[in-house]
Amino acid sequence: MSAKSNDDNKENNKKKKYSADDFQMYDLLVKVLNSSEHIRWTRFNTLLIVDSILLIAWATISSETSNLPNKQFLLITLCGIGFFLGLIWSGLGYRTSKYIESLNNNLEKMDEEDKIHNIKPYEDLKNIRVGGLFYKFTSSKLIVTWIPILFSILFLVLFHISIQPFPKIDDHCCIDLFCFL
Repeated sequence: MSAKSNDDNKENNKKKKYSADDFQMYDLLVKVLNSSEHIRWTRFNTLLIVDSILLIAWATISSETSNLPNKQFLLITLCGIGFFLGLIWSGLGYRTSKYIESLNNNLEKMDEEDKIHNIKPYEDLKNIRVGGLFYKFTSSKLIVTWIPILFSILFLVLFHISIQPFPKIDDHCCIDLFCFL
C-alpha cells in the first residue's frame, strides 16, 4: 500500500460521516426554516392589511363632515389599536427573526462539519445573507421589526391630530392646514 493511500484513509477517518438520521435532521431543519420564513412574511402581510384598513377607517371618519357621534373617540380608538398592533407585530417579527437566525446558524454548522459532501448551500449563500451595507438596510429582520414601529409612530401622529380640533377646509386653507399639522 502506498503512503498516499494511507494518508487518504487517515483523512477519511477524520471526516465526520453523517448517518441517515443526520440527513433527516438537516432536511427537517430546512423545512422548519422555510416554514418559519413563510410565517414571518404572512404575519407581516397581515399587519400591512390591518394597518391599511385602520388608516382608511381613520381617513374616512376624519373627513366626515356631518356631526358623527363619538367621532373623536372613534379616531382615538383606531389610533390606539394601530399603535399597539405595531408594537406587538414588531416584537413578533424580531422574535421570529431570531428564531430563523438560530436555524440558519445550525444549518451552517452542519454544512461546516460535513467534510464528505461538496453541497454546502448555507456556506455558499452566507455572503449574500450577511454581506454589505445594502443588506443591513434591506434585511428581513430590519423590515419586519422597524416597519411596524414606523406604523406605530404614524398612529401616534394621527392620535395627535385626532385630539386637536379639525380646521375648516376651503380653497385657501392649505397654509392653515400645513400649520395645523
